[in-house]
Amino acid sequence: LQKYTFPHESRFSDLGHARKIYDQAVRSHLQDVLDKHGKDFKFIVFAHHEKVLDYLQEFFESKKVKCKRIDGKVPTEKRQEIVREFQAEPRTRVLILSINACSTGITCTAASLCIFVELDYVPGNLLQCEGRIHRIGQRQECEVRYLIAARTLEEDVWSTLQEKTGALGSLLDGQQGAVMEATHRSP
Repeated sequence: LQKYTFPHESRFSDLGHARKIYDQAVRSHLQDVLDKHGKDFKFIVFAHHEKVLDYLQEFFESKKVKCKRIDGKVPTEKRQEIVREFQAEPRTRVLILSINACSTGITCTAASLCIFVELDYVPGNLLQCEGRIHRIGQRQECEVRYLIAARTLEEDVWSTLQEKTGALGSLLDGQQGAVMEATHRSP
């Protein structure tokens, strides 16, 4: 599990300005992933808001990177078809997924990297999303990244999520943080 923090000078008072800086940081990070790995490397990207999902799709298409997308508008029977294509088609490198629509029921073992560009307030939803690459049949080491801008609401949400998962681990087996740790073991 890796938290990637994008620094900036202070809390943003202008949300439009904040969004532009965050968008630039996300684009830069995604471009780094594309540049660092070969054309056979596949990964999934999770977001919550439809506009962010649109933005991600536009970004990858502008880079001529074949991607597929599943959000709440995609019928359930069509979702499995999209996942099968992602799994089998070598040219389809990125699967863009909605946190709410895709946290369960799909297997993306062709990917070994899971990137979150937005957070959910429920740690269980994020853990379920992470589990899309941690499935039976996964043969690669897996990595999960959360992209978080420093000194923003998302950083506060991240802290709250860490507290919640720590408390949950303590309740379940007496080990703080055991829940997050258990989900990040590779095959």
